[in-house]
Formats: sequence, C-alpha cells, structure tokens
Amino acid sequence: MAAAFCTGGFALTLKTAILGGTSHIARAITPYLLEAGAELTLFARSPEKLPSGPWKVKTDFALLSKDSFDLVINCIGAGTPKELASDYNRWFSVLERFDNLALDYLKNVNPAALYVMFSSGAVYGRRSGHPAAEDTSWEFFPNRIKIPDYYAISKIYSEAKHRSLPHLRIADLRIFSFFSRHIVLDSGYFMTDLVTALLNKRTFSTSPVNIIRDFPHPADLARLIFRCAAEPEINTAIDAASKQGISKTEILHAFAENFGLNYNITELSGGLSPNGSSDVYLPTVEMAEKKLDWKAEVTSLETLLSETKVIWDNYGKA
Repeated sequence: MAAAFCTGGFALTLKTAILGGTSHIARAITPYLLEAGAELTLFARSPEKLPSGPWKVKTDFALLSKDSFDLVINCIGAGTPKELASDYNRWFSVLERFDNLALDYLKNVNPAALYVMFSSGAVYGRRSGHPAAEDTSWEFFPNRIKIPDYYAISKIYSEAKHRSLPHLRIADLRIFSFFSRHIVLDSGYFMTDLVTALLNKRTFSTSPVNIIRDFPHPADLARLIFRCAAEPEINTAIDAASKQGISKTEILHAFAENFGLNYNITELSGGLSPNGSSDVYLPTVEMAEKKLDWKAEVTSLETLLSETKVIWDNYGKA
C-alpha cells in the first residue's frame, strides 16, 4: 500500500531544520514533509550521501543558530546495532550533544519553534507478554545495568530533561520499530536480516519466539509531526504508533505469500537491538488520539509490504 500524504485537514508551511539529514528516519520522512509544503534545511556531516532535492544542505551544525526555523527535527542516531557493539557510550555522548544543540536553539534563538526528538519505546523498559500502557512503570536494577538499559536510560533522561522545560514547545515521538525503503540492509535488525535473505534468495532463519512489533509508516510519522506543529503549546511525549502492530508469525507468512520468502525456525542467540529483550514491543495506540486527536492511517503490515516492494523492485539497479 502506498500511503498518500495528507496533513489531516490543515496546511502548514514550516521552515524546518533536520539534524541528521542522512539518517534512516530523515530520508524516510523528507518526501512527505516536502509534499506538505515544508521548506527544508538538512544538516548532515556527510552531504555526499544525500540525494539531490529542493532543500538547503549545511555541514556545520553550529549554523543552526544563524537562521530562523519554525521546526527543528532531531534525526541524529548513535548508530546501528552492529556499529554500536564496540562503543555503546555513543548512546549517551552523541545523543546528548545534538539534543542540547536543539534545546539551545529554542532557548536562545527562537523560543516559539517546535523541537521534535525521536525517542524510543525502550523508555517503557523490558516487558513480556503485554504492550505499553500510559501507566506502565519501569523497574531497573542500578547494580545490574545491562546493555539494553543504556539506551532506555539515555532516552528517558532526554524526555525528563524536556519535561523540565515546560515553557518550550517539545514533542518526543517514541519510535518502537521503524522500517522503510531507505534502511541500511546490513543494520542487524530482524527486518533487515529478513529482507537481505529474501533478496539473496537464501533461507531466513529465525528463533521460535513470536515477537510482536509496531512499524509506523513514514507518511504517518510526518503527519504526526505536523499535527504537533499545529499545537501552539505542547511539551509532551507521544507513542508514534501504526494503525495496527504485527507479530513475527504474521510477517513470515505475509512475506512468504507476497515475495516467496523461505524461512526456517531454529534456536538462535539473541540480537543486538536494544528492544530485543521484549517479546511484545508495542506502543500505546490511544495516546496520540487522546492528546492530539490524531490516528495513524497505515498498518505495520502495509508499511512492511509496500516499503519492501520498493526495495525489491530496485534491487540490482543501483
């Protein structure tokens, strides 16, 4: 299913800065932001990795403070699971640096701007058997902090810092899982491993654990950003949910039916993804509706199939 973009009944022309223009999420949402009329400036450390497009590109992030923006979107990531395996401190050092850059912009340059940070469902902690809820609590053990805790702590710290600045317009959008045609296929996630096996005509091996995940469509994510931008006063965290989550069993069956995926179930060691410790990793789907009167339009299954179809059609053309 190809999602047609609609801002949800309102139009906004926003001068928008995207920090981390070459990141997966930035690449995925940029076309939909443009379609809605946003004027984009992409801040990127490696501009040669950007496709050509109707936007400005800046390599010096300090120049953020030299311009006037209505919207600052922080797409900076610390790296893929494989990249982080040798330096998990990046979850703290990299994310903190660019979060403070955006906050300083709001504090010192334009307090009326909206700052959107992509947080994570990891803030709900390690759960088993049930999705997140608005009253979900998180328990961790200070004397037994493990690798998945690093990521969760870095994100909950940022969210707490943002809530301590109630006079600023900040929306922390929690992503639980994300997949698009722009993803790096050797990232080490479940879906990238699956698609890589599919493209290379290999049998995909996976464990018998039937995990449940949620993949918002990039168009829905862009709509949610614009919905936040329409709020004159906003300082909150919101679960960025799809219309409906999906189980691993459903993914395997759908990809076997639609793409001829061959797979087998076998015992495997755990992955490196920070959400790997939760079998049910689902957002609170009602949160955006309650806070913003907003609903997603695309299911996780539709997202996975439509974005994979683009990868499938383009495979070998690059």
